[in-house]
Order: sequence, then structure tokens, then C-alpha cells
Amino acid sequence: MSGWLLWLLALLGLSLFLAALVRQWTHAFRASLSLDQRPAEPVRMSVLVPARNEAGRISLLLQDLAAQAPVRPDEVIVVDDASQDGTLAQARSMATRWPALRVLSLQGAHGKKAALEAGMAVATHPVVLFTDADVRCGPGRLAAFGRAWAFSAPDLLLGPVFLREAHGLMGRYQREEQAVLLGVGAGSALCGTALLANGANLAVRRSVFEAMGGYAADRHWASGDDMFLLRRVQRSGGRIAFVAEPAAAVEVEPAAGVLDWARQRLRWAGKLRAYPAPGAFAFGVLAIGLPWALAWSTILVLDRRIGDDLGWSWALLVLGWSAWLGPALGLVQVAKEMQGLRHRPMGSLVALLGMAFSAPLIAAIALVVRPRWKGRRT
Repeated sequence: MSGWLLWLLALLGLSLFLAALVRQWTHAFRASLSLDQRPAEPVRMSVLVPARNEAGRISLLLQDLAAQAPVRPDEVIVVDDASQDGTLAQARSMATRWPALRVLSLQGAHGKKAALEAGMAVATHPVVLFTDADVRCGPGRLAAFGRAWAFSAPDLLLGPVFLREAHGLMGRYQREEQAVLLGVGAGSALCGTALLANGANLAVRRSVFEAMGGYAADRHWASGDDMFLLRRVQRSGGRIAFVAEPAAAVEVEPAAGVLDWARQRLRWAGKLRAYPAPGAFAFGVLAIGLPWALAWSTILVLDRRIGDDLGWSWALLVLGWSAWLGPALGLVQVAKEMQGLRHRPMGSLVALLGMAFSAPLIAAIALVVRPRWKGRRT
């Protein structure tokens, strides 16, 4: 057998390995959506909201939290991270009318990790739910988290993040992207190998957070609070679960345009410089490296002559592409079902290819470019 066919067989083997992994995630995700979680009493949680320059949105989030039912929060902590707009004033104004709301103020160059640590230091419940200040949530979110925590008793509970309705080609592309990230995050967590976490929507056991020293080991990195927290809990042997319930979700705004999208992706990629997670790194290399290798091999096959193992080459390539794309599309479909979205395979295909081919470029740029976010370098 020629070296060329051995190369294609190796690619097919890697594709089949990834396909088996993704199918396992898909099965776990789909099964969890129909799982009946009815413990006797939901766990009570403190809600922690770090906020910086969110005057246009924090009041809406606080109204969403005040409207929670049937479980109402009895402790909501807003930590203002040296905002330069009316965020602090708006939070304090609402606190005068809502006894459950406490407002702390940080001054100076602290950052989100410091805000989270300050809030954790004054929280009274054993479990604390992290919530970004720019999200929206439905009235059943706190109850859904409480049920899931009572059901699984984890140390870290990850929640779903949906993208708010987005219009135009860029908006639809971002929605497809978000479905991919939701599928990977949910599926891997439900199979016991969580690869992604989103600080906009997660809950952590306060004693575990304190035992690992909060963010003391990672404070010099401006971003990455969610991924660092995930990694620290994993390394301590903590239990990680996922709330596969639409009511638990928060909604985030899509990026306004291509430039905002690029800056956001650079922020996400930048924190990977300091995120020591071999499993996540290996999965990223495999999921993104495979389409590059398959695309390069496909181009080379176009130049091969009839008789040069051409039939076998095309057969192996078709199988390789199918093994990479088919299970991924299935995982995205489950993520869309959770959000109540119509599944359009062609749109998902474009997003998967777009993410695979843009991710290496973004990662390379992130090594040297650190965009500003809310007035600070990330």
C-alpha cells in the first residue's frame, strides 16, 4: 500500500475517532433534554453579577432576576467594577426598592476576577450563581438551576447560553456558531469531560471556590475567569454537571458587525495562552486540524492521475469528510432543538467550515494582539 493511501487511512481513522466522540456527546445531550429532574426542594443560591459599564442593560437583568418564579432570589449581589457610566447608580437605585439586592463598588484597575472574588466573599448561600450583567433570562432560570443542583449535587454547574435573535448573514452565522459551542459545551460536560464553560451562566459551590483560592493563581490574566474556574475544579477532582433545561438559559447579544465579532473572538482566543487544559487543546487540534488536512488532501487528489489509487483516494476522502461533518451536524441539531430553533443543515455546515478555517488565523493573531474591552486590555 502506498504512503499516500496510508496517509488517507490515518485521516479516516482520526475522523472516525472524532465521530465516535461527538456521537457520544450527542446521545448524552439528547437524553438529558428528556430527563425528568424532580427533587423535593430546589437548592437555594446567591446570585452574583459582576458589572462594568453596563448602564444600558443591567436594569433589565435585575428586573429579570426580580421576576424569578416560583423560586425567588433572596440574595443578589452586584459588584461594580469601576464603571465609568451609570451602572453603579442604576444598581443602587434598584437596591432601594428591592431588599434582596446588595451592591458593592470596586475602584481602580481590578477586573472581573476581582469582582467575582469580592462578591463570593460576602455571599451567604453555599452555592453561588454567576451572571454577566449584559444578559437576559427567563423567570424559571433560578428554579431550573436549583433543581439541577439538587439532582446532581455537583461542585460546578454549567448552564446554557443562547444568542438573542440576530438578523442578516452575520447574525445567522453567529447563531450557528453559538449552537456549535453549546453542543460541544453541553455534550462534553454531560459525558464527564467538560471542555467549555461560559461565565455568563454557571454556578459554583462556594466552599470549593474558597478552597482553591479563588482566582489567586490566574489573576494576572484579564479574561478567562470561566475557563480558569473550570480547569481548577477539574484538577481538584470536583464534580461538573450541565443544566440541560431551556429555562436555565441566559441570552446574550450578538456582535454588532464583523469587526465586533473579530474583537470578541480575539478575546476568547487570547485567554487560551494561559489555559493549561490538555484535553481541550487536543480536541481543538483534532476538530480544527482535520478539515485543514482533509482540504489539503482533497486539493492534492485533484492533481492525481487515473490509476494512481484515484478511486481509493476519493472513497477515503469522502468517508473522512462524512465522518467529520455528519456527527457534528447532529450535535448542532440537538443544540438548536434545545433553543427551539429550526435546523438548517447548510447553514450549520457553513458555520462549521467557517469556524474550522478561521480559528487558526484568530489564534495566531491573538498571540500578538490584545484588544481593548471596556477600556482595558484583555
